[in-house]
Amino acid sequence: MVTSPESPSRTKSKKPLERPQTRKKVEAWIVEGLPNTEIARRVGVHHSAVAKFRHRHEDSIQPIVAEVERQIIDYAIANKVNRIAELQHFYDLTRKEVDEYGIIVVETRTETDGEGVHATTTVIETRDYRSSLVKEARGILRQVSEELDQLPRSSTINIDNRTQIVIRDYGIDTRSL
Repeated sequence: MVTSPESPSRTKSKKPLERPQTRKKVEAWIVEGLPNTEIARRVGVHHSAVAKFRHRHEDSIQPIVAEVERQIIDYAIANKVNRIAELQHFYDLTRKEVDEYGIIVVETRTETDGEGVHATTTVIETRDYRSSLVKEARGILRQVSEELDQLPRSSTINIDNRTQIVIRDYGIDTRSL
């Protein structure tokens, strides 16, 4: 029996994963990070067929995966930069407030009691420490430190019900000391 080029038996691939539309979907799912078993379930093949496909096309899929990972990292870095820039803006506003008005606000008012010759004038001076500005500035600096992962990490180890050991990692390589 001779088949013509238009015959379905001639165009049908022995490997269903190699059909152009299916191949594109499978490659996309691999790039998404789906496991072989899930891809196999979606296509209707055994998971070993997906593993072989993955191995066969590793050279063409790996650059795509690397590019996607690079874009994800770039996106994360851009978000971090934007968050830090926003915190910097709020810190600058806080500093400007402190520079213009200081941390201690002095309010002076005059009160007069009585009239005429018997009148007494009292000058009342109120000093107010604006601790909220200091707390705000410290909070902003802490948020920036957290964004940059510059704060020490603590781990707690429970020895028994009464004893705890707290270990802090300051990012110092003690082997070089």
